[in-house]
Amino acid sequence: MNARARAVMVQQGKVPRLLRLRNNIVARAELLGKVAQPIAPVANFALNLKPARKLAESIFSIHHQAPFPPFSSERFTSWFRKRPHPNLAGNKVVYFHGCSTQYYEPRVGRAAVQVLEANGFEVIVPPQNCCGLPLLSNGEFNAARRYHQKNVKSLVDYARQGIPIVGTSISCTLTLKEEAPELLDMYDEDTQLVAHSTYDFNEFLLLLHEEGSLNDKFQPVNLNLPYHVPCQYRAHRLGRPGIDL
Repeated sequence: MNARARAVMVQQGKVPRLLRLRNNIVARAELLGKVAQPIAPVANFALNLKPARKLAESIFSIHHQAPFPPFSSERFTSWFRKRPHPNLAGNKVVYFHGCSTQYYEPRVGRAAVQVLEANGFEVIVPPQNCCGLPLLSNGEFNAARRYHQKNVKSLVDYARQGIPIVGTSISCTLTLKEEAPELLDMYDEDTQLVAHSTYDFNEFLLLLHEEGSLNDKFQPVNLNLPYHVPCQYRAHRLGRPGIDL
């Protein structure tokens, strides 16, 4: 409801121009990543300079002490392309990495690929862009629709083949499954097929376990690890698959 209300305000021109500019900049994580990640050391340094942070606060109301996630020195897809791919005959899975893994935390994607391959899946990483959730949240529905349409076009052929689409970003998978189709009234066949073929990473592994096909040859980890259940699981209506797994 909040997103729809913001969309109406955007359409009616009731969002102040400077605020809308701020929202559009912050909501385009993919664009920021493409620009800043290739110069990660410089970008990370510049984004944490006190004068720059004070300027961002005065112009865009981004608090000068708000932490900025550092850009990674390597994109996830760069690692994926140059790594040796095991010869796995059989099941395939599409990995939707999202902007966070692509530009900030490629270690998440590396771990996901290794787990999926350990379960006998050939991992496919097709061209993809931002899921559009930040734009949806700011009421920029037209821009979000373009993002979602591109993702559907890139993913639908795999969905037609029965290849599951798995994502490690719960926000991204929820957007592909529900948020974008519902908020944007996209109920066409391709969009619905992609939605029904998309799984959260823990959800997918739990399904493998229920089928009796999950590789459970684990080794103990002698650590106490805190785990925060993501709030998006409530919207997913999946329970707590990470803990269950």
